[in-house]
Amino acid sequence: MEKNFKFVTINFAKLNNFCGEIYKEIENNNFIDLINKDITKIKDEEIKVRLLLIGNSINFSFWEKSYDNTYNKDGFQGSMAMWHIVLTNPLFRTNEGLKDIVMNSFHNLFNEIPLSEERVSCLNEVLGFLTITKNLLGWIKQFSSARDLISNVIRSLPSFKDLQNGVHFNKRATCFAYMLKRYGILDDTYEFEETYILADYHIPKLFHENGVLLYSEELESKIRNNEELVENSIQEFEIRFSTVIVGIEILRILRKNNINIDSNTLDEVLWRMAKKIIKPYHLVRTLKY
Repeated sequence: MEKNFKFVTINFAKLNNFCGEIYKEIENNNFIDLINKDITKIKDEEIKVRLLLIGNSINFSFWEKSYDNTYNKDGFQGSMAMWHIVLTNPLFRTNEGLKDIVMNSFHNLFNEIPLSEERVSCLNEVLGFLTITKNLLGWIKQFSSARDLISNVIRSLPSFKDLQNGVHFNKRATCFAYMLKRYGILDDTYEFEETYILADYHIPKLFHENGVLLYSEELESKIRNNEELVENSIQEFEIRFSTVIVGIEILRILRKNNINIDSNTLDEVLWRMAKKIIKPYHLVRTLKY
């Protein structure tokens, strides 16, 4: 499919050298996980899972007017600001508290976060699900693979759906599954083989910076000038689909060289590499990522 793309080209010749940089990042492993500082303080696994679900239900679209103008609060920026609020505010830990947030206090907690009304709607959907799901941890552990978990999250919470041109990107649902693994809820027996890296804003930016993704002059100009792309446009789809294809190829190359990591670990490594790069990325106002 990607061979017929108009706006994005994958430069496969760059991948071997780029995989060398990924290997260095894996070896260094010096990334400071800001979420981890808050989540490790939570000892109750049911509460931890609950907060990870709530956070991922509103884990989208933190940029404001440009790539370098993002939501910030209490000294945190972008998604980190949202996660700090969700993980530390006690209202999120009970259904009564979450109902209060939905009905009254969302704007006081989050101030002028983009897509406020849409986020309130997502939280209300989660509240309904948590009201009927008394044992969330048990609900999660009934599924033996990330693929099954992701499918059932989307079935139960339609706002997590991320489908474009027949491709299930499922960014937020997959991120939820990845975080369950990352923070010790799911053990090493859990199957992640059929999941992909997350096609969001930052990882395509990393691939482009390293010459792996090449953009047409038209698309390059839009990104450079902070021009918003239309949600579900061909340009957005080509960026996201190419990102997934590159992730699959990176895993193949790493494993061929006896670096056996799964898509969950690769996504974390790529994301922390991407966060070091300060440059424009494609902007789409969306609930998907």
